[in-house]
Amino acid sequence: MFPAAAGNRRLWPRRRTLKSGRILFNFSRSSMDVQIINVSKGGACLRLGIPWPCPKLFELEIPTPNSSTPRIIPCEVAWQRGVMIGARLRKA
Repeated sequence: MFPAAAGNRRLWPRRRTLKSGRILFNFSRSSMDVQIINVSKGGACLRLGIPWPCPKLFELEIPTPNSSTPRIIPCEVAWQRGVMIGARLRKA
């Protein structure tokens, strides 16, 4: 494993995406629109439209091109600062 760059604590490199998505919670009965800023093998950085406390466990819904079935990824909040959320992918 390569040592992390100074100030970078990420285990995997992130890839910029700027896609729209939704946070699903409360058994998918509630949702919040988000912008997916970047993703990696282990997580994602999300931006909410307004500051709102995100539930600790949620599912991230990402629309898939050429398909009517979106991708659903189980996540947990690693950190939240205002409208920004660091999401950690979790096992289903």
